[in-house]
Amino acid sequence: MKFFEKISKLDKHIENIKEWQWLLITFFVCLFFMILLNVEIIWMPFIHAEDGPIFLKQALEEGRYSLFNLFSGYLGVLPRIFAITAIHFGRKYNSMIVVTFIMKTFSTLFSVIVINYFNSKRFKNIINSRILRLVMSLLLMYVMANHVYILYNSVMTHWWGALLVMFIGFNLVEKKLPPIYIIPFLILAILSSPSTLIIILPTVYYLFCRLKEKKKTGINGIKAEKKSEIVIPILIIFTVIMHVIIILFLGGKVAPKGASVSSISINYILLTLYNTIKNMTQCIPFIITFGKLSVENIRILLGIIIFIVLFWRYYKNKNIKIFIWGVFGIFLLYFMKIFRYQEKFTLPSITFYDAVPSTVGVFLIMKWLYDDLQKLVKKEKIFKIIMFTILIILTFSYYKTRYKIDFTYCNEIYKIESKVDFSSNKTKKIKIPGIGRWKAYIPVK
Repeated sequence: MKFFEKISKLDKHIENIKEWQWLLITFFVCLFFMILLNVEIIWMPFIHAEDGPIFLKQALEEGRYSLFNLFSGYLGVLPRIFAITAIHFGRKYNSMIVVTFIMKTFSTLFSVIVINYFNSKRFKNIINSRILRLVMSLLLMYVMANHVYILYNSVMTHWWGALLVMFIGFNLVEKKLPPIYIIPFLILAILSSPSTLIIILPTVYYLFCRLKEKKKTGINGIKAEKKSEIVIPILIIFTVIMHVIIILFLGGKVAPKGASVSSISINYILLTLYNTIKNMTQCIPFIITFGKLSVENIRILLGIIIFIVLFWRYYKNKNIKIFIWGVFGIFLLYFMKIFRYQEKFTLPSITFYDAVPSTVGVFLIMKWLYDDLQKLVKKEKIFKIIMFTILIILTFSYYKTRYKIDFTYCNEIYKIESKVDFSSNKTKKIKIPGIGRWKAYIPVK
């Protein structure tokens, strides 16, 4: 009994902490547990794949003007800001170690900001308890970490940005705006990844609901402090439209395999829809079995059953809008990837393409479990302990199955550090981590 009383007191104390203080605490908790996934990241001069031959190379050659370069047909504002900043300080201290430190630090901090957003009060309707939301955020972070090279590099801000818009979408469908502090990160995410453009759908829904409510008073009748309810959604929509226009008219890589948009056939779209549905039904069974369930037909059947059960329980629990956005978000993320690449990649898998759909899938299951378990266990203290235990076990399980980064080539940067010379026009290529033969261009004497 004394144990339960102490737990209850701790829980009450946590609930009474001011919001900004709590978010600061959870930020450092999430940061600690993210580093714990690959402790070597603390001392390894880690850069990954496109970080080297694209973002850092162009920042080295073009400076701040590289910010406006397109990458794979779209803007990549966040990784370019990281790279431009890293090269600036690299020149100042004439060090590639400094460059890699800034790249991995900025990338990690952005990922932590995204996952820590789940700890804000905007998600009280999802999980009311702060301590349970914290453990849930760690669980979702570790599900993301079960995918290849998803951590500590600017390339993968693409997918962390997609996770952020999924989180914010859950707010918007419940007619809640994200807080002001997260808006700059949202805008930067929209300008860094085509996957984030799906945020326009819940934003338009939110704006429609708000304008409908304000129809009687009109825009001029809205109080100054409430005008953010209109201004922020319009800003989001404007940013999305601007990026879409850039992708369509300047990107040149929207159509599959370099074909023109006008050449896309009905059969190709139907094939994309088929493959999208086939893969999205498998993503939850794949991730909840830690990638062990290898038989596709069983994954599809199990996935269909899971989605039916989830629909039924979310409908009964009056959370259907959360379910719809979660499932539709998974669908859209897969559709965009398959539309462009079709069978180039096998899905579901541990590739980064599956990271956000898998994480959202686990989120949907845990929300369902939370709601139904709360109804089943009437005593709140007992319920919280049971739910806490389940979350801890799952978090530890995903920690054990995480993708461990290969830091082998990081030593190449240590070896060349004494030869680095940012005032030189001469560069030397060295190998860096990533799937494939990736190189970094190092200015040397």
